[in-house]
Amino acid sequence: MQKFRELPEDTIKVILSFTINKVFDLSQVCKYFNTHIFNLRIREIKYNQFPKMKDEHLEKLVSLTSLDLSYNNCITNSALEKLTNLASLIK
Repeated sequence: MQKFRELPEDTIKVILSFTINKVFDLSQVCKYFNTHIFNLRIREIKYNQFPKMKDEHLEKLVSLTSLDLSYNNCITNSALEKLTNLASLIK
């Protein structure tokens, strides 16, 4: 549970939006939840959705196909190079 709290607040809100009974459903997830949630749900990041996202978070989103970095100045080219499925990028 500690690692879940270390996620950016915007990411936690997105994760919680996928569940109806937030306390019960989140208590049923496996110990690898933090590692795998990025690959399961997030395929697109829209305008100003995660303004505090950093390289280490973005690198885990290997299934990302669309990314809008209009309000994010923290992401570098090295993180973008690892996104092999990325089809759309707005900077």
